[in-house]
Amino acid sequence: MAVTLTHYERSSQTIHVAGKIEGVLLLQVELGEPPSQEEGIEIDVAFDVEAQK
Repeated sequence: MAVTLTHYERSSQTIHVAGKIEGVLLLQVELGEPPSQEEGIEIDVAFDVEAQK
């Protein structure tokens, strides 16, 4: 899984972060078991988030 930040800006009251998450998200078949390659999902997600204190 790779997380890439393409933008980061912070002011006194806000933060703005943008980027991308891509790779294979592995799922567990049962709680406590290791992740299963057969239950993996390819993901490619872009995000652009702004938050205030």
